[in-house]
Amino acid sequence: MPAFAGMTYSMDKTILDALYAPLAWFMGLNQYFSMTVVGLMIAAALAIAGFVLARMGYKPLWALLLIVPTANVIALWVLALVRFPIEKTGDADGFRKK
Repeated sequence: MPAFAGMTYSMDKTILDALYAPLAWFMGLNQYFSMTVVGLMIAAALAIAGFVLARMGYKPLWALLLIVPTANVIALWVLALVRFPIEKTGDADGFRKK
């Protein structure tokens, strides 16, 4: 079998083993700990997306669309093509005027 990424393999290993072997440590952990880590990663992604959306002038709750598989791609596409509300008000630094 040819070398992949500078590594040689015996006949019992496949390319998929080489690709997924770095993730094997995560699957060997306690299931509650690993689900907690995944939950924290999702929560961090939602928090960052909510902050970015708020700075752009949208409601942060739109970040929940990141969880829905097809809606997240459509939402990112629409977000890239529309004019931001913060641009319409002329407030360039991202903060609302009081």
